[in-house]
Amino acid sequence: MIDIQRFTNKKSEKRRHSCLHAARFFVQSLRPWTYSRKSRRIFRKSRRTFTRIKTKLDHAIGLNLSHTSVAIAVSTAATKAHRANGALLSGPGRKFLLSFSPPIIVGGLLTFALFQTAAQSDLPGIWLLLYGTAIVTGGAFSVRVVPMMGVALMALGAIALFAPSNWGDAFMAAGFGGLQIAFGVWIARHHGG
Repeated sequence: MIDIQRFTNKKSEKRRHSCLHAARFFVQSLRPWTYSRKSRRIFRKSRRTFTRIKTKLDHAIGLNLSHTSVAIAVSTAATKAHRANGALLSGPGRKFLLSFSPPIIVGGLLTFALFQTAAQSDLPGIWLLLYGTAIVTGGAFSVRVVPMMGVALMALGAIALFAPSNWGDAFMAAGFGGLQIAFGVWIARHHGG
C-alpha cells in the first residue's frame, strides 16, 4: 500500500523547491548588477533608450493634448456662435480673441526662453499668472464670474512663483484642474454653460 502522507510531502516539497527557484531567478533578474559587465552595459543602454522614448512620448502626448484642446475649444465656440445666429469672429468673438491671445502668446514665448536658460522651475507660476491674465482680459466681455476665475488663477500663480519648485505640479493641478472645474460647474449651474 502507498503511504499517502509521505507521497504528498514529497510532492509539496518539490513544488516548494521549484517555487523558491523561480523566485530566486526573478529576484536575480531584477538586479542586473549581479551579472557580468556586458549585461550591466546592456541594462544601462536599454534604460537610456527607454528614457529617451519616454521623453519623446511625453512630448507627443503633450502636443496631441494641446491640439485636441484647441480643436474642442474652437468647435465649441463655433457651435455656440451658430446657435446664437452669429459669426464666430464678429463682435464678442473678435473682442475675446484680441484680448485673450496676447497673454497666451507671451506665455508661449516665455516658455521657450525659460527652457533655453534652464529655468523650468518658474514655469508653473508664470503659466498660471499669464493664463489668469488671459482669462481676466478675455472674460471682460463675459459673465462676472469669469474674470474672478482669472484673478484666482493669478493669485495661485503668484503663490506658485514663491513656493518650493517641487510643488509646481500640485499648483498646476489645482489651477488648471481644480479651479477650472469648480468655476465651470458654477458657471454651468448659474448661467447655463
